[in-house]
Amino acid sequence: MIRFLIMFLAIAGALGNSHPNKRTCLSVDQVVREQQQYLGQTIAVRGYLLFGDDARNLWNDMDSYKHVKRGYVPPDDPAWKRCITVTGKGLGRERMKKLSGHYVTVKGVLQKHTLPPNVIAFGSCNDLWISMDYVAQD
Repeated sequence: MIRFLIMFLAIAGALGNSHPNKRTCLSVDQVVREQQQYLGQTIAVRGYLLFGDDARNLWNDMDSYKHVKRGYVPPDDPAWKRCITVTGKGLGRERMKKLSGHYVTVKGVLQKHTLPPNVIAFGSCNDLWISMDYVAQD
């Protein structure tokens, strides 16, 4: 009985430790650069979150976001490759809005959503999307 309890606690502890640490987190730039390796995988990414009515984006850093915020940036500009679109999955909108403008860690599944030509997805910055299964402020 005690052996069973010890085994149960060990397994529960291992499974319950889902908070990624900074050493296991990828940068947005790394995910974009090596996307084929991560597509369909659950990954942890650290970045600067912008979330609101017209934005659902995880930027590599605050400077990357400020570059596109200054004015019009053409869709083919490399600046858009420093960002991943985030998709909600049961995480409260108000909570996400509070995390907006902060560095966060997002854990979720990376997917590619290629839109048809001449279609614009408002609020998304890139064709790479990550589900927000877990989000925490750094």
